[in-house]
Amino acid sequence: MTDLPILIGRPFRLHLTHRVFDGWELADGQALALEDPELGLTASASTLDDLVRGYGGGHVEWLPQPVLAPARP
Repeated sequence: MTDLPILIGRPFRLHLTHRVFDGWELADGQALALEDPELGLTASASTLDDLVRGYGGGHVEWLPQPVLAPARP
């Protein structure tokens, strides 16, 4: 087992007409949007452009990469 933190991907905020979703772009280009954090509902697409198109348009705000503390010994 490794002590390195797991990075989800490059975080973004997807701004739609009446909603805003947080999401991540993974290393392979797949994009995920978190529609309901309490229920864990997500939407995904093979690219971020496809995800935005699937919602009928919107714009992406890139968020800073989180700084993670090292794992405890």
